[in-house]
Amino acid sequence: MRTYFLYPILTTLIFVFVIERVCAEVIVGADLSFVPRLEHAGAVYRDNGQVQDALTIFHNHDFSSVRLRLWHTPAEPWHGLDSTIAYAQRAVNAGFDFLLDIHYSDSWADPAHQTKPTAWQGLSFAVLTDSVYHYTNAVIRRFREAGALPQFVQVGNEISGGMLWNDGRVGGAWETPQQWSQFMALLNAAISGVRDSLPAEQQPKIIIHFADGGDNGACRWFFDHLQNAGLNFDVIGLSFYPWWHGSLNDLSENVNDLATRYGKEIQVVETAYPWTLDWYDDTFNLVGTSEQLLPGYPATPEGQLNFLRDELAIIRSVPNGLGTGLYYWEPAWVSTPAFGSAWENIALFGFTGMSLPALDFPRLSNVFEFIKPPAFALTGPYPNPFNSSTEIHLELVRAEDVSIDMFDILGRCVHTQTIPDAATGVHRISFNAANLASGLYIVRVEAGGYLYTRGAILIR
Repeated sequence: MRTYFLYPILTTLIFVFVIERVCAEVIVGADLSFVPRLEHAGAVYRDNGQVQDALTIFHNHDFSSVRLRLWHTPAEPWHGLDSTIAYAQRAVNAGFDFLLDIHYSDSWADPAHQTKPTAWQGLSFAVLTDSVYHYTNAVIRRFREAGALPQFVQVGNEISGGMLWNDGRVGGAWETPQQWSQFMALLNAAISGVRDSLPAEQQPKIIIHFADGGDNGACRWFFDHLQNAGLNFDVIGLSFYPWWHGSLNDLSENVNDLATRYGKEIQVVETAYPWTLDWYDDTFNLVGTSEQLLPGYPATPEGQLNFLRDELAIIRSVPNGLGTGLYYWEPAWVSTPAFGSAWENIALFGFTGMSLPALDFPRLSNVFEFIKPPAFALTGPYPNPFNSSTEIHLELVRAEDVSIDMFDILGRCVHTQTIPDAATGVHRISFNAANLASGLYIVRVEAGGYLYTRGAILIR
């Protein structure tokens, strides 16, 4: 048995971290709410050169769930109840699970907008709460009758500052016990509306959606309030757009802490990354400068793919298998003459509707799952998580050149070690963490044409 010591020069890292006993079965989904409108406007999608339905393309690339938003009484039919039910039926019939995102507004609900539906303006708080309950209950019953029951229901969209302003507004000038009490009453009404609409065996899981997936302090503030109020929900939902919400390291540290602190499933229900900074139509693009990018992830098709692959690996690494979902927001929002796109350079299709490499990220991330390669076996790290040192055991079935690489959050190789003509048998490779900060670490081992990636968490 041979022992090797590595002294990497590293800062806090994101690690593609997999331990078989806790590796989650992660849902990979797409918010396709715009697709009916896009189809009406003439959008065409191509995969492998062939024109195909968007649902078919996503299904063929191993996406397993569709997220759809619902507005109360929109000015146009898109995102209304009938339109959303119709597309949910198509998604379910195509083999997808379904996440229903109820906005409780006639238009966009987000951190800057939580406007009550026009029909609810001027209601007393008691009547408003009752309206939330009966509306939600009726919505779920309609989906049940249509044969398109959701597996998840999100009660409110990006409700970091509350919902149905100003009655359910919190934070800032509205940070009072009374406002939090009203917010909790509205959420409880929505949750009860979902659960009372179905027998226990058919009830979907309830998602509470917070906008800033990279801000652990803000998340703790919000979900501590929900925990203290005894709110009964199932899934913490987050948005993560790096130009607004920080680095992948911020996301990783946050989701790991939230899972440990609250013991609930974690899903990133909105995310995206650009494949170019170029423009196609004259609609203002939300992302258009290099300052909005993460270092190491250029706005290229490969950069987009690498970002999503690494983000999915983070979700899969959440402690105790609690990372259960990752949804790309509006990946089919291409530009059409009748409906421009502010997302044209962030979609998973090119300007002319051709599929991009990032559509394959659900498949490519499978390299992080446990597959014992025939050239060697890799076990460990032991211990994991660790405090000062850990080691992996590499067992070669024949003599091979072995390379061991370590990567930082930017995807840069920060340490390389080669063991020429390593002998058959077990090799112990130790990692000394004396000079390392707490964080997640990537180790990639290659031998005999086979590649394997393992991870460890350093906790001080």
